[in-house]
Amino acid sequence: MTSIIGRQAECGPVNGSGGPSRGDKSAHGQGTGRYRAAMAGVVLLAGVSLLAAACSTTTSAISSGVTAPGVTSKKIVVGAIMSNIGSITADFPPVVKGVDAYFHMVNASGGVDGRKLDLAYVVNDNASPSNDIAAARTLVEQDHVFAVVGEATAFFSGAKYLGENGIPTFGYDIGPNSAWENQPSLFGSEGSYNDYPDGAAEYAYWFKQVKGRSLGVLAYGVSQSYDACDQSAAAMRADGIHVAYINNTINPVLYGSDIALAVERMKAAGVNAVLSCMDVGGNIDLSRDLHDSGLSGVKQLWLNGYDESYVQKYPTLMNGIYAMIQHVPFEATTLYPGVYPGMAAYLAAMKKYEPAYALDETAFDGWVSASLFVKGLKMVGRDLTRAK
Repeated sequence: MTSIIGRQAECGPVNGSGGPSRGDKSAHGQGTGRYRAAMAGVVLLAGVSLLAAACSTTTSAISSGVTAPGVTSKKIVVGAIMSNIGSITADFPPVVKGVDAYFHMVNASGGVDGRKLDLAYVVNDNASPSNDIAAARTLVEQDHVFAVVGEATAFFSGAKYLGENGIPTFGYDIGPNSAWENQPSLFGSEGSYNDYPDGAAEYAYWFKQVKGRSLGVLAYGVSQSYDACDQSAAAMRADGIHVAYINNTINPVLYGSDIALAVERMKAAGVNAVLSCMDVGGNIDLSRDLHDSGLSGVKQLWLNGYDESYVQKYPTLMNGIYAMIQHVPFEATTLYPGVYPGMAAYLAAMKKYEPAYALDETAFDGWVSASLFVKGLKMVGRDLTRAK
């Protein structure tokens, strides 16, 4: 049966009665994930709620009419930026699905202050930093959107442009911190600052619970993955954990040979537990190589792996895997009926509007982003401006 370890917190639409909020600083796994109770043998570490309601306190003169770009008397036009090309970008498109489902749910109830939410433009940046800047400019200067809701990119280089122009932006904040923390109009689904050393306390707890003796740490050589594991490994060492092997420069595209070599070296170093900051594709390769090397008993903690589709496809490779999550598990509504209404609302809306993505954790990040945006709209009221 599935075991859930750690702190459980409510999640769902932010409507004034949702789960507890938290500040901008948050510790979380940099990857993505998803799934449900069918994941027998997969152990989850449930972190704190992600639904911090962050809103700018910038004041603006009250206007008598509609003056904000993308805002009419009947609708609010927004856009999204996503990456959907490349081996490390497969997890990003579902973020937009979560936004779409949340908007449909809100619109079915009349919208916000009489205005419907219109996700009119979704731009693909092809995981290119220069394209990401161009995508941001296109949404603002050509499409005249009011906000960007559903930023889901591998390289968020458009952050500076959006911040300097005061564009309300909500999205999947996988890093780096510099893209989010200094821009008052940018709101990450898990806070605007990722405190990786703080998260190491949870990883150390896991390591001790599984009777770890010697730890191996693997990450890709890109900031979204490198930062999480590099800083966490340093903090764990300071906490007395024996980190016997670390490789945080694995090729994020052609990772096969790098992972195979890392497994050989971890075997030689006597590693019996592994912390991975790779995406689920790399993690599956890691688990396969461990099995092939006679190390199937090595405990694995994935910061990205909460994914039912992979469990169904690779049941043996994912049996016994630990996955780090930062919200109430999807299966909690079945295990504890009525206890987590926020998650129940998410699942109900997703199954109605985007059923193929209901158990997708990155879709959930999109849902959270949309809920933060709507919370801000409700706080501002009918006289809407970007600055407010």
